[in-house]
Amino acid sequence: MFDSISDFIVETNMTKSDIISMAYAVKDFDPDTQVHYHQLKGKGQTLYDDVLQANNSQIVIDEKEMKEIVEKYFIP
Repeated sequence: MFDSISDFIVETNMTKSDIISMAYAVKDFDPDTQVHYHQLKGKGQTLYDDVLQANNSQIVIDEKEMKEIVEKYFIP
């Protein structure tokens, strides 16, 4: 089975050990109980972007709402 992976992956720098380690890491993964969806509201704004050194359209989210979701669902 492992040798057939190369038929599906064009190129990777992962070793066989890396791939096997990932398989063991997700063997008990259950997306029905371990994946949750959260959506944050945002407003479209044009703001200056230091990296681009120009105005850029961005979605700005409510920081308070984001912190509440993180604290409720991601921080034990």
